Amino acid sequence: MALGTNPLKPDSDGDSLTDLFEVESGSRDPLVADYHLGVGYWKNCAFDDEGLKCWGYEWSTILDPPDIARVSALEVGSVEACALNADTGKIECWANAGIPAAQGDYFVDMVLGQYHTCGLTEAGEVICADSAGGGFGVLDIPEFERPVVGLETGNINVC
Repeated sequence: MALGTNPLKPDSDGDSLTDLFEVESGSRDPLVADYHLGVGYWKNCAFDDEGLKCWGYEWSTILDPPDIARVSALEVGSVEACALNADTGKIECWANAGIPAAQGDYFVDMVLGQYHTCGLTEAGEVICADSAGGGFGVLDIPEFERPVVGLETGNINVC
């Protein structure tokens, strides 16, 4: 395993562990962050060496996350939480069964809004789901001349 891509940046994935430490440990990838934190309305989730865990008000079904070995992104929204599975490239959501996984797409990024989830595929395509009951692709997404390289979300919109 090689060190990160930027020799001037000792922590390529921004997880507070140096690339050198991650390589010498033998079990970490210096280009994939080992720790993630998601903060939502009345609940929080984190991914660390012990796995994925959530906490907050007891009535929230978000507190029971799935078992995912490696996470590359973690988001907590108003009605659900989602993790981007680093091994499969799938967006896995819990607490809201209205968001199915897209078939055949490998995602590299994702964002959650109040009632929607959007993922960015490896090919630069944006695919969104409406957590009020629709599946991936139900939101009206414009066509872009070039592949999209990043996503941002607000409460009810995505850019």
